[in-house]
Amino acid sequence: MLRAMLVGADYSHANEIAELLAMRRHATVAGRVDYFPSALEFGRILREVEPEVLLMSLSDFGRAIELHRLAAQIMPGIQTVGLLRDSGSAVPLEAIREGIREFLEYPPALGQVDGVFERVGAHLAQRPPQQAETDLIYAFFPARPGLGASTIAVNTAAALAEIPDLTVLLADFDLHNGVLRLLLNLQNGCSLAEAAMRTASLDEDIWRQFVHRLGRLDVARAGKPAADTRLEPVQVASLMRFAKRRYKVVCADLPGTFDAESMVVLREASRIFLVTTPEPLSLYMAREDMQALDQLGLGGRVEVILNRYSPKAGREPEVASRTIGAPVVAVVPNDYRSTQHAIRTGQPMAMTSPAGSALRTFARTLVSGHVIAETEEPRMSLASLFGLRKSQAS
Repeated sequence: MLRAMLVGADYSHANEIAELLAMRRHATVAGRVDYFPSALEFGRILREVEPEVLLMSLSDFGRAIELHRLAAQIMPGIQTVGLLRDSGSAVPLEAIREGIREFLEYPPALGQVDGVFERVGAHLAQRPPQQAETDLIYAFFPARPGLGASTIAVNTAAALAEIPDLTVLLADFDLHNGVLRLLLNLQNGCSLAEAAMRTASLDEDIWRQFVHRLGRLDVARAGKPAADTRLEPVQVASLMRFAKRRYKVVCADLPGTFDAESMVVLREASRIFLVTTPEPLSLYMAREDMQALDQLGLGGRVEVILNRYSPKAGREPEVASRTIGAPVVAVVPNDYRSTQHAIRTGQPMAMTSPAGSALRTFARTLVSGHVIAETEEPRMSLASLFGLRKSQAS
């Protein structure tokens, strides 16, 4: 039987429809709401129930169409059946234009129900629905510790979170030495490892316990170092799958090792940013990492971020690219003062600073296809995204 969800139908009507569908062995009603929920609530319920068929009351036509559109975005291929008030109701032409092809009148007739679900079932057999998953997974991989990869990940994610309608997760996958909790002053709360251990029961409500909401950016921090912190690759894969359905962009801060947890994230990543500095030792180690990634079949996804660059050093980005064997996608100037100020305040670097401005520009190239609203008013600073941080920490 198909898996269905009822939306907007009153309690008595919903019960009758659910019983009829079960009796005719067409569908099981796995979820129901007798009202039209907000977009946020509807998205959460839809991801949890994972229906194949949406039985949508058209009593509030405007809200019904909004939720129908949202369902098509979250779960491409889902089928919507419009529920009409009674047998005398006319089928709204606008609903047909929106892609709703099947309708049920109330009270539902057996022949009508059989015909509708026969057609819906045939369509779903050819094109089953799937939850939409983002492919914007960015992994930040340091050539060696201390090169500023975490700082770059923080500021890139914060800049991405500035973009309207772009949901962004910054996740610290350095489970033993993660510094995001220190860079952003996130001393309390649950950790990413704890979330991964609960993926079997993870939903929107539980997830909120594991992330820190900083302005428009969600941050999943690594916990304090613990010798017994070990995750199975399947747990990391499940966590990544949840994040890919929940966010449009996932920025993963990695430890720079090829441990089992990191390998799952690296294979999921659409782009891997190998972070290095212009010093010969850093470039040499970046080249070795590039060779290892190439052997793993991931070389085509690797791009270099050249951090702490100074023209006075005499090593041009082109030299770094040739040495490492991968293109340089961003050059971040040496900006010690702004970096230290950001660390002291637990916030991203100001976008007016040399490094902050470079990373903001870089972030916007990552989602160049996304419409960015520009106004004549002053732009919100990266630090202002974290305006809630102090009140949440207190």
